[in-house]
Amino acid sequence: MHSRLQATGLSSSQLPKIDVPVPPSLKAYPDQPVLENRSGDDGMIGSRQEKIALIPSQAGTLVLPAIEIPWWNTDMQQMKIARLPAKTIEVLPAVGA
Repeated sequence: MHSRLQATGLSSSQLPKIDVPVPPSLKAYPDQPVLENRSGDDGMIGSRQEKIALIPSQAGTLVLPAIEIPWWNTDMQQMKIARLPAKTIEVLPAVGA
């Protein structure tokens, strides 16, 4: 699983950790996050990239829950939610099982 968060006006160190809820039938092995800063026309652009290896412990249908990240919209002066929808995956049995 791969997720990336980018924001204008913030450095990468100011971006929150991306919490990914994992079903109990999966083992999660996260890599170290990759933090980057660059300059854009509107100022600093920070990004945070996270990769997680997900290893299933059993075959079947699994639902990866939705991911929500609250953020402040400075143009509208209100709280917003960035959301990735839930994802359903089908895990096949191991060969020879």
